[in-house]
Amino acid sequence: MQEDALISRSNNMMETHFNDELIALNMETSRFHMFNTVAQRIWEIAKTPVTLQQLCDDLCAEFQVDRVTCEKDVAELIDYLVNERVIVVSNS
Repeated sequence: MQEDALISRSNNMMETHFNDELIALNMETSRFHMFNTVAQRIWEIAKTPVTLQQLCDDLCAEFQVDRVTCEKDVAELIDYLVNERVIVVSNS
């Protein structure tokens, strides 16, 4: 992922909360996704386009995680969510 790439939600998603988790339905693929606390926070932040750096700035401030681990784990999750058409990554 390019450093200045913008991460944002896909427009084809519907969401609801159940207990402490977020459940999102991809209307295009008819697949459900359950988000844990961290993934839910990423989803909230990605409501407006954000870079990986900005996303990790917020997550490192909110959760007890070092920068290197955050960037690695978030990049892996973003790759998965892009493949599932839940998140969109575009060049700024």
